[in-house]
Amino acid sequence: MNIAIKLLMTFLPIITASLSGFAYNVNPDKISMSGISAGAFFAHQMHVTYSQTLTGGIAMIAGGVYNCSRGSAITAQNSCMKISGSQTSIDQTIVDITNLGKNKKIDSLEHIAKAKVFLMSGKFDDVVLPPVVDKVEELYLKLNVPAQNIVYNKTIAMGHAFPTVDYGNPCSSPRSSPFISNCNYDGAFEILNFFHGPLENKIAAVEKNLIQISQAKFFQKITAFKTSMAEFAAVYVPTRCQQGYECALHISFHGCLQSHQDIGDAYTHKLGFNEWAEANNIIIFYPQITKNFFLGNPNACWDWWGYTGSDFNTKNSVQMSVIYKMIQDLIKK
Repeated sequence: MNIAIKLLMTFLPIITASLSGFAYNVNPDKISMSGISAGAFFAHQMHVTYSQTLTGGIAMIAGGVYNCSRGSAITAQNSCMKISGSQTSIDQTIVDITNLGKNKKIDSLEHIAKAKVFLMSGKFDDVVLPPVVDKVEELYLKLNVPAQNIVYNKTIAMGHAFPTVDYGNPCSSPRSSPFISNCNYDGAFEILNFFHGPLENKIAAVEKNLIQISQAKFFQKITAFKTSMAEFAAVYVPTRCQQGYECALHISFHGCLQSHQDIGDAYTHKLGFNEWAEANNIIIFYPQITKNFFLGNPNACWDWWGYTGSDFNTKNSVQMSVIYKMIQDLIKK
C-alpha cells in the first residue's frame, strides 16, 4: 500500500470527525477568551471586532492595545511591546474603533462596555512591558467598562509566561520556552473563575476528551499558506458537554513560539484549563497558528500587525473570520 494512502487511513477517523463538524449546547452569553503575548493581542483584537457576540469575558496576559501596530511589524516589535507603548494614544484608538464600527468593519463599540476584563503583567516580563498592559486597562475604562469588571494583576514576580501552580520554568525566568512558568499561581483557575465562577473543584482531565478538529475546512478559497493557520486545532470537550449539558466556551490563544510545532502538547495539556473545564462544563478551544516565513511569521504568531493583509484587525481578517466561523460551528444550532 502506498505511503500516502497509509497515512490517510491512519488519520481518517480524526479527519472525518473534524470535517463533519461538532455542535454543542453552548450558552451564547458564556463565550470567553484568553491569550498570552501575541495571543493576548489577538484575543483583544477579536473582542473589539466581535464585541456583540463575544460577551463572556476577555483575559490578556502580556498583551497590548487594539491596532497599536498600525499595520507595521516594526511598530509592533518596538513601540507596541516596549516602554514607548505607554505613549499609545488611547483617545485616537477610540476614534479608530468608533469609525470602524460605523463602517461595519467591526461591531459597534457600545457592546464593549458590558465586558469583563482580566489583565496580567509579570514584574520580570522584558518582552511586553507592564506600561503596555496599563494602556489596555485605560482603554477599557474609557470604553465605559466599569472598574469593578476589571481585574488587573501585576504583582507576580513572573517573566513572559503563562503562570501555573506547578509546571514550567522558574517563575522569575524573563523569557524561556515553553513560556509557561511554575509560579504557584493557577492562572487557568483565576481566568475561568472570573468569567464562569464560582467554580467547582477541579478534577482530572480525560485524555480522550481532547479532540482534534479541522481548521482547514473554514479556509474556503483562502489557502492555508495565506492564513498561516495550522490544518488542525484542539478542543477539550468535558464529558457532560458531550452528553448535551449546557456548557460555556473558552477560547485560548497561544503566543509566539507556543504552537504545537514549537512546544508539542504543552500548551493544550499543561496550562490547567482542562481540569477546571472537566469539572465545570466549560469547553476549551485551542486554535493553532503555524510558522510561515514567506508571510513574515517565522515564530507562529497570531496576526496583530498585518502580515496577512491590511484587514487583519477587522471582520475581513482571514484569521479572525476563520476563528469566528469555528466558534459558530462549535455552538449548537
